[in-house]
Amino acid sequence: MNKNKTKIFQYLNDNLPIIGIHGFTIDNMSKEIKMSKRTIYKTFPNKKILLKTYLFEYIEKFTIPVNKISISDIPPLEKFTKIIFTFAQSLLPFIEQYSKDIKMLYPDIWQDVEKIRQGKLVYFEQMYKDLWKAGLTNKNISPEHFAFIFKQFISAIIQPEVLFNNKISFRDIILTFSRVVFQGALNNKSQKEFEQILKNLEKLEGF
Repeated sequence: MNKNKTKIFQYLNDNLPIIGIHGFTIDNMSKEIKMSKRTIYKTFPNKKILLKTYLFEYIEKFTIPVNKISISDIPPLEKFTKIIFTFAQSLLPFIEQYSKDIKMLYPDIWQDVEKIRQGKLVYFEQMYKDLWKAGLTNKNISPEHFAFIFKQFISAIIQPEVLFNNKISFRDIILTFSRVVFQGALNNKSQKEFEQILKNLEKLEGF
């Protein structure tokens, strides 16, 4: 990352959570970081490309802890549950701070974000296949059918108009979603273990 890009992204890290995307201007940033607009536009041709680049790199960062969990040696059911919660914890700041503005001001960027998110859901399909192989799932539900339904649920729920227009917290949405989906997807043996894992995760700080 060149020095100009680093300086610009540091400004966005520090200020976007406060001013929001709707409050961000090249003029204000230029004054704050003491960088000419000409230099900024040499690095990023326009505001939209700047925001898109920043947001996509932001999204990629929260997949790092998920990658670490996915290649770890912990039991498959615990791994699956931790990936759900890690995704949720990582997504929450992005959703709270940026999703409304992106969807309203830059709908084409939002569509690209949706495509990236759908691509990340491959983790869950693979994890469910691992649970299937371990004999922990309801054999009446194939991994392919589960993956399809799971993706549709996620796409419908993780939308700003859904998350911010109700009295249910994001934390409770994820917990309830997990219980509703996996009570049917897991077999009787693994349901008890799954519930205990959920209860342990509920006690963690930051979620």
